[in-house]
Amino acid sequence: MTRLAVPLLLALVCLASPGPAPAAERSPYLELVGAMHEHSAYSDGWPGTTPDDFYASGRKYGLDFMAGSDHSTNMGLPSTFNEGCYGEGRGGDGEILLAECAVADGPNGLRKWEATAEAATKHTDGSFAGIRGFEWSSDRFGHLNVLFSKNWVNEVDAGGYADMGAFWRWFTTSPAQGGGADGLGTFNHPSAKKLDFQPPGGPDLDWKGFAYVPAADERMVGMELFNDVREYGSDTRNYKAGPFVEALDKGWHVGAIGAEDLGHRKPPLDNWGGPEWPKTVVLAHDRTPEGIRAALLDRRFYALAAGEGSRLRMTFGVDGADMGSRLVRATGDKLKIAATTTDPSLALELVTSAGKVVATGTGTLAETRTARRDERYFFVRARRAGKPVAYSSPIWIEATREAPKGQWLAGDGHVHTCYSHDSYCPPNDDNTGPETLYSSFASVPQRFAEGAAKGLDFLTISDHNDVRAWSDPAFGSAGVIGVHAYEHSLPGGHAHVIGAKEVKKKVPDAATLAASVNGDGSLFQINHPTEKGDAEITGCEQIARGGEGNTDWKYGFTARPDTLEVWNATTLLRPAEVFWECWLQQGWRVPVTSGSDSHGGNQANLGMPSLWVLAEDRSEAAILRALRNGRTTITRLAPSQGAARLLLESDADGDGAFESTMGDTVAPGAAMRVRGDGLNAPATARIRANGKTLLEKELAPGGTVSFKAPSEPGWVRASLLGDQRSADADPNCTPGTPSPLDLCTADLTYLAMTSPIYVEKPGAAKPGDAPSNGGGDGGAPSDPGSPSPAQFRPDDDEPDDGPSLAPAFQSDFGKPLPTIGPFPRIPDPPARAAATKRPRLLLTVKRSVVRLGPAGSRFDVQVRRGRSNRWRPLKVATTATRVRLTRGTRGVRARLRLPDGRAAGWVTRRVRGARTAK
Repeated sequence: MTRLAVPLLLALVCLASPGPAPAAERSPYLELVGAMHEHSAYSDGWPGTTPDDFYASGRKYGLDFMAGSDHSTNMGLPSTFNEGCYGEGRGGDGEILLAECAVADGPNGLRKWEATAEAATKHTDGSFAGIRGFEWSSDRFGHLNVLFSKNWVNEVDAGGYADMGAFWRWFTTSPAQGGGADGLGTFNHPSAKKLDFQPPGGPDLDWKGFAYVPAADERMVGMELFNDVREYGSDTRNYKAGPFVEALDKGWHVGAIGAEDLGHRKPPLDNWGGPEWPKTVVLAHDRTPEGIRAALLDRRFYALAAGEGSRLRMTFGVDGADMGSRLVRATGDKLKIAATTTDPSLALELVTSAGKVVATGTGTLAETRTARRDERYFFVRARRAGKPVAYSSPIWIEATREAPKGQWLAGDGHVHTCYSHDSYCPPNDDNTGPETLYSSFASVPQRFAEGAAKGLDFLTISDHNDVRAWSDPAFGSAGVIGVHAYEHSLPGGHAHVIGAKEVKKKVPDAATLAASVNGDGSLFQINHPTEKGDAEITGCEQIARGGEGNTDWKYGFTARPDTLEVWNATTLLRPAEVFWECWLQQGWRVPVTSGSDSHGGNQANLGMPSLWVLAEDRSEAAILRALRNGRTTITRLAPSQGAARLLLESDADGDGAFESTMGDTVAPGAAMRVRGDGLNAPATARIRANGKTLLEKELAPGGTVSFKAPSEPGWVRASLLGDQRSADADPNCTPGTPSPLDLCTADLTYLAMTSPIYVEKPGAAKPGDAPSNGGGDGGAPSDPGSPSPAQFRPDDDEPDDGPSLAPAFQSDFGKPLPTIGPFPRIPDPPARAAATKRPRLLLTVKRSVVRLGPAGSRFDVQVRRGRSNRWRPLKVATTATRVRLTRGTRGVRARLRLPDGRAAGWVTRRVRGARTAK
C-alpha cells in the first residue's frame, strides 16, 4: 500500500479576505493506513484463529497498523463463543468444533490478554504497528473499544448491564488501581443493534443517548462511522442528524473511524485488512504504537468506507490547522476553510453544529466563514453517487467576544540534549563521560521523537551555554517545533534565554544579561530559582538578600524576568511560588512557565510538567509571543498521559461571555471562573490573589468554579490540586501526608497552574509602562540587605561568566518589599494519625556502600558526583538499608521520611573510594 507524506498546510487556501496569519511550514506527517476492530477465537471469532493471525493478515495486505478488539466478555475464560462451534456459523460447513472451542489457542486460552500483547509486539517492527485493545460489549448500552490500556474490564463483572456509569468509572480510574485511565476509547457501530431494556416504541439510544461524561471526553477519541459494509455517520433512525452529529452536539470531541469488525466468519471470508473493508487513516509522526496513539489522542485521522482504502485520501484544515485542532477565535473572525480529496468527482459537504451543511464542493472545497458561537465545529463528508465514502475528524472552534485568537500548544519548556555537559550520549560524547550514564539517550533526534510520542507540539532546547543543537538536522523534527534557547550559567543562578540569537559572552551579572537579551528581542527567564532550598522561603526580604542559602537565584530583584520557571520537575514548588508572588506583588507582570529539565531519554520525564501556550498559529514566533503575553498554563502530565489543562477566564464586560484569559486585564469585581479541560476526577481549585488565598473549592469534571476579581488592583492566578492518591502516578513516590518540603507528597498534589489575569481600575497606568531591564529611571532602590559574595559559590561545574557576583542584591522598585500570605496546609488524609516521636537517622558510608537505619523506615538519598556541587536524587522513599554508589561519588546525604509523611533534615557524609556501580 502506498504511504504518502502529507503537507499539512493546505495550499488551496488562497483567499483574498483577511484572516489570521497562516501557520508556519512544518514537517509532513506520515499518512498511515490501518484496520480497526478485529476479532479472533479469543472472543467470538472463528474457532482456531488468534490475534497472531489478524496481525499477520494486516501485514500481508501492506497496512501500517492494526488494532485488535476481542470482546472482553470471555477474556478471562478459555473458551470461544462462535456459532461455528456448533456448525451454524457464517461460512461454516456443518462441522462440530466443540473441542476446539472449549480452549482457544491451547495454554494461551488461559492468558488471552497477555497473549494478545505478545502478538502485537511480535509484529511491531517499524514497518507495521500492532495495537492491543478490547471491546466492552453491553447489549443494553452499546459497544465500546478500548485501546492501549494496561487493564481490561467486561460488561458482566463490572455491572455494565445495570449502569453505564460503571464503565465510565473504570475508564477514568488509574491503571494502578485496576482502571483504564491510560486507554483510548471509541464508540462502536452506533444504531447497529436493537438494545435491551429500551422504552417500548422508542429509539435505541446508544450509551444513554450519548450522555456527555466530561471526565471521559479527552480519551474517547472516535466513533465508528463505517463498520464492515455499513455506514453509520448519517444514520437517522435514532438520531435526527445521525449519531456523529448527536455526539458532537452533546459535547464529545470524537473523530471519524473506519472499522472492519472482522473475524467472525471462516477465513478467507473474513480476510482481516483486505482492501474491500473500511480503513482509518492516521496522520502520525512515525509508524509506532506511540506515534499512532499520539495522533489518535489529537484526533488527526479520518475514516474511509469499504473499498476506499487503496484509492482515496483527503485533507481538511481551518486557518492552516489540522483536523482535530481546537481553535479559539473572536466572534466575527474570518475562518479560512479548505478540504481536498484525491478523487475530483466526489461531492464534499462542510458540516457544522446540528448537522447543518454550510458549504459544498466537488473534489475540493474552499470556504470563508465567520466565527459564530452556534457553529462549534466543522467536519467534511465526502459522497460518491450520493453515498458517504469518507469523513474527516472535526476541527472545533470556540468563538467568544474579543477572545484572544489561537490554539493551545503543549510543550516542554526546558530540555537538554547531548550538547549539555551533564548529558551523556555514548560512545563518542565530546564533553561528558559514562559517570553521567543516568542522563543519557538525549540526542537531538531522540529528544524530538520522544516529544512527539508524548503528544507535545514544541520543545525548548536548553543546553548549558551551548547552541549546537540548533544546527542538528533533527532540530524541529517529528512534527515538533524547536524553540531556540539555551540555559545561561551565572555565578548566582541559571537564566534561560528563549528565542535566543546567540550565546552571550562575558556577562558579569543577571541585570546585564537581561538587558542584552531584551535588546535582541529575546526573553529573559529565571530558571528553578529555589532549586537549592531545603527550607521554606520566609518572604520577599529573604529573596532580596539572595535567598540566604535557600534559593538557587542569588540576584534578588535586580533583573526583572520576562517569564519565570516556577514549575521545574527537579525542584520544590511551594518555595518557587513564593518567589514568583514576590515579583507579582511588586506590580510586575511575570508569566509562569515550566520545564522537565530532562537531561536524558532514560529519565522518561519529558513533558512532565507540560507548558501550554495559547498561540496564534503553530510556529516558534507565535509561541514566543504567547509566552511574552502571559498566555500560559501548566499541567503535571503530558498530553499523551491525559493532562488536565486549567483555564482561568473572566467576563470583563459583563455580557455573559468569558472572553478574557491568562495575561489579560480586567476591572476590580469582574466575574471570573476556572475550568478544567480533560479533568477526569474532582480536584481542588485554589485561587490566589494579591498574595493571599482568595478561595479553595472543589472543581468537578466539566464544571466551573466562579468568583469575583478582588476589589483592589493586582493579580489573580489559579492552581489545581488533587488528593494524595495522585502520588500513585509516580513510581518513585508513595502516598503520604503532604509537606511543603517534600517533592513527592506536596508537589504531586499539584495537577495544574495558570499564569495570572491582572486587575486594574480603568484608566490606570499599566506596569508595562515602567522601565524595563537596563533602561529608564527606576527611582531610588531600597536596600533590604546584601549578602557577601563569599556566602555562596557557583552551584555546579558549569562554566560561569564573571569572577564574582555584584556586591549588592536589592530591590530596584523603590518601595517596601511586600509580604506574602501563607499557603493553606493541605488537609491530612483522615486515616493519618498525628505525628509520632521522630526517629533518628543512622547513616554510615564505607567505600561504596551506604548503610541506613533504623530498619523499616523510608529514606531519601541524594549524591554528589564528580566536580559537581549539585545534589542529585539516588533513591526516593526507599526502604532499603544498604545502597551501593557509583564510581566518582564524593558525597552522600540522606533524610528520614517520618510516619506522618513529613521529611526530617538532611544528614551528610563524605565518600572516599567509591568504585563500583549498581
